[in-house]
Amino acid sequence: MHKRDATPSLIRLDSSGPPPAQQQRTERKISQELAKEWFRDEVHSKELGAGGYGETRTYEVQDAEYRAALGPVVVVKHFNDDGYDDDEMLLIRELARREHDAHHAAWKRMPSDCRQYLAQPATMSFEDDPNVGSYLVQTLVGEEGLATMSWGKFDEMLATTGAQLDRADKVWIAQSFGDMLGCIANARMVHKDFNTENVLVLTNFGEKPLRFEWRLIDWGIAEVRGQADEVLDPELCSDDLYGWEGAPGFRFARGEGTCHGEKPGVVRTLYLMLRGSDVLDADVAQWIREGFAAKTGLRIPPSLADAHRERRKAEDAARAARA
Repeated sequence: MHKRDATPSLIRLDSSGPPPAQQQRTERKISQELAKEWFRDEVHSKELGAGGYGETRTYEVQDAEYRAALGPVVVVKHFNDDGYDDDEMLLIRELARREHDAHHAAWKRMPSDCRQYLAQPATMSFEDDPNVGSYLVQTLVGEEGLATMSWGKFDEMLATTGAQLDRADKVWIAQSFGDMLGCIANARMVHKDFNTENVLVLTNFGEKPLRFEWRLIDWGIAEVRGQADEVLDPELCSDDLYGWEGAPGFRFARGEGTCHGEKPGVVRTLYLMLRGSDVLDADVAQWIREGFAAKTGLRIPPSLADAHRERRKAEDAARAARA
């Protein structure tokens, strides 16, 4: 089997569509055989994305029960299995099962105000012969009137058009990003694969007032780090307690010392997108932490607050020198 660095992650294409259903999932599981039928349906399915690890297609749901539970359109993800032997097919099936279980753990542990950041996962059966193939089904990420695109695509669009966001919109974007991170922390989980393809943007960019929402997909390497109600240390943490751009995370009150959070680069990626004459990099990092702290109820430690103040002073001084 070809060496793989991680669970399959697919390239998504821009899409827009109806809002996903938010009802309780149906208890009726979707078999791998049925998901395969949906994926291969030449009338009701359309290509959505393709990458080195497989493909995703949208499917217009025909079954009334599934349609009521998941909405009129779902996404079917097929894990690439071309030319693999039986043992390799078993491994691919386990990768699919792992992503399924992590996605479900996130969904079950999150209240409705946090589920807004997720696609709703369908309940899959994995009892079929692995040689059938491995598939996952979830709701299509979309809201009426908004375009859906990757974070990377949105960032590229800002850069190529030269468009400027209002400061108030930048505050909202950064704080809601922190809110999303806080939802993962409240679930006592880490996603581990935050990047500009797995984070999606829903927006009416170009219109006023701006509407902007975050979504997070691809839970293939996510991990549960503790019981859903396990007590946390009262202060948020970072991979570097004295670094102003670390991603906010959480520690358990049991005192094991580990800071559970996403990789530091996510803060940098966002401040590079939002920086401007009216916004410092330190502002964006601070807004992210404010959103995270508001969602989790965790305090920002003095060391991080001091680091932000020092960074802000340095940025102000650098701008004054260039003026």
